[in-house]
Amino acid sequence: MSIHQMDHMTARVACFARAYHTRHSDTPVFSDPLAERMLTPGEYDAISRHMAAGIQYFAPSFRGTPEEALAYIVNRQLAPSVLARSAFCQRAMRSAVSLGCGQIVIFACGYDTFSLRAEDPSLTVYELDRPEMIADRRQRIACLGLTPTCRVISIGCDLSRPGWTDSLTSAGFSSTRSSFSSLLGISYYLSKDEFQSLMAASHPSAVKVRPYALTIPRARAAGKAP
Repeated sequence: MSIHQMDHMTARVACFARAYHTRHSDTPVFSDPLAERMLTPGEYDAISRHMAAGIQYFAPSFRGTPEEALAYIVNRQLAPSVLARSAFCQRAMRSAVSLGCGQIVIFACGYDTFSLRAEDPSLTVYELDRPEMIADRRQRIACLGLTPTCRVISIGCDLSRPGWTDSLTSAGFSSTRSSFSSLLGISYYLSKDEFQSLMAASHPSAVKVRPYALTIPRARAAGKAP
């Protein structure tokens, strides 16, 4: 599988996590009613089957139905990080907008649905991803007959290279206006130097939200230290 195919698969799996949680949770951490529609029924079912089939890897002693296996994997392995970062980012984004931020930059947008759910039509959302992902995203949205609820500017680019900043500026982004940047799920595909360059090239005064790994010392994880 090529890196581009992996990008698409990661985007689909993250979208599946949001869709499954929205469909099955009575008290959702993050609700995304459009996530399931961004996937074809075949994609949703295929991801469900592959996830359930991997139960012995995640929980060798598990006993239950395929549906229970899927719920176990999604709720304990797949969804927590996706949902937590999505919920935190959306709250932070709404807070920034309430303070007057009018520019949202979503790096590696994948199948993110914020621009289809935005509550403020005056927002301008810049969606950045690889050209083939942007094309696929546009086609899915068009086939569904969905319309963005704010101004959307899609930019196909390679975020591992510096040229994306010129593309963003050419598309109308203003460095003199407040902005909010979402960088969820992108660091896995960039080297340390590439990611540092990406952060350095981002609007210096922008609010930026990105996930990071927290290493907990073994003693603390075992409850042996205060």
